[in-house]
Amino acid sequence: MGHLHVVGVCVGYDGRSPATGMETDRNRGDYLDPNAGKVRLAEIWPRWIASREIDPASAIQYESKWRLHVEPVFGRRMVKSILPFEVAIWLTELHS
Repeated sequence: MGHLHVVGVCVGYDGRSPATGMETDRNRGDYLDPNAGKVRLAEIWPRWIASREIDPASAIQYESKWRLHVEPVFGRRMVKSILPFEVAIWLTELHS
């Protein structure tokens, strides 16, 4: 038994159109919101650190590393504008 086609669109057996690529990606957990990268890294930091289950000493270290190293370089940047090679260069310079 084949799929039913209506005006060139496969509507399947139950009358519903097959999932769009975006719906399929979302159902698989692979969907990336195109607007997600349009926020500054500094806007994400508070939510990220709050979502971590870490002991107080680690939280102090994370806050310090953020404030002294990450925020000055990347904090004002849009997330989508931060490129992997920039992070790699920054890390190399940080450790030298």
